[in-house]
Amino acid sequence: MTRSINPSGAAPFAAYNIADAPIPLLLSIPHAGRDYPPAVLDNLRLPADSLLKLEDRYSDLLARDAIAAGVPVIMAQYARAWIDLNRDERDIDSEMVTGWDRSALPPPSAKQRGGLGLIPRRLSGLGDIWKRPWQKMILKRGLSASTGPIIIRLSRYCRPCSGVLARLSCSTCIPCRRL
Repeated sequence: MTRSINPSGAAPFAAYNIADAPIPLLLSIPHAGRDYPPAVLDNLRLPADSLLKLEDRYSDLLARDAIAAGVPVIMAQYARAWIDLNRDERDIDSEMVTGWDRSALPPPSAKQRGGLGLIPRRLSGLGDIWKRPWQKMILKRGLSASTGPIIIRLSRYCRPCSGVLARLSCSTCIPCRRL
């Protein structure tokens, strides 16, 4: 596995041809990210190579010609293990996030129950991904966003992506995924 460590502050996704989109179509590539913040690797219970199961590795390459042709594309830069931009921000597994009140969240989705919520919890055939739960908020002074508090991930990664999608006037969204 090629591990790319993306320093905090880098863009969570890339958006191409979004302004003045010539057609009402969007290619979405939510699991193409290959950037793993240090917190992901530090908290892994499984071997790092196992995270490849979460990626749609190289699906971003499918969009090269579409981008060149002017088709609007939104593509994850951070790995799905860090945050799944294809999930609702409320699709949080409260058992793996300390400080989250389950009653404040909607019922778990089928994906979340299978271990694939906003922050994936387990991999089929391998078990739990993480050594310890993630924190909802920064609990100690001096902790940076790269340590993984969920509130920071929502504000820096999930919400900006949702904002771009909300501003688009496309009638069709085509997910580019590995099958």
